[in-house]
Amino acid sequence: MDEIRDKLKSFVLGLAFPLAVACLALPYMTGQSAHTRSGTPLTPVQAFGYGAFRLGIALFIHGFFFGPYENRPALRFAVLSSGVPLFIAGLYLQFK
Repeated sequence: MDEIRDKLKSFVLGLAFPLAVACLALPYMTGQSAHTRSGTPLTPVQAFGYGAFRLGIALFIHGFFFGPYENRPALRFAVLSSGVPLFIAGLYLQFK
């Protein structure tokens, strides 16, 4: 039972949720969306920062929860270390 729960957790938190967050980030990064969900207008730099912030969160969650990365610490470190700078840069650009 624990194996099924671990695989489900790896799929939901390691793949499905980060993929959904990354899909929500793409319109902001490509310039197709310039408003937040509440309708606040964003400059192009703020919109890119908003998208980078979301993509950084998605990469970090993917790297942390995706089960097959347990046996590949270098790959896990690479994914986590690419998510954190995107998160920080997005946060900075969003509130610039």
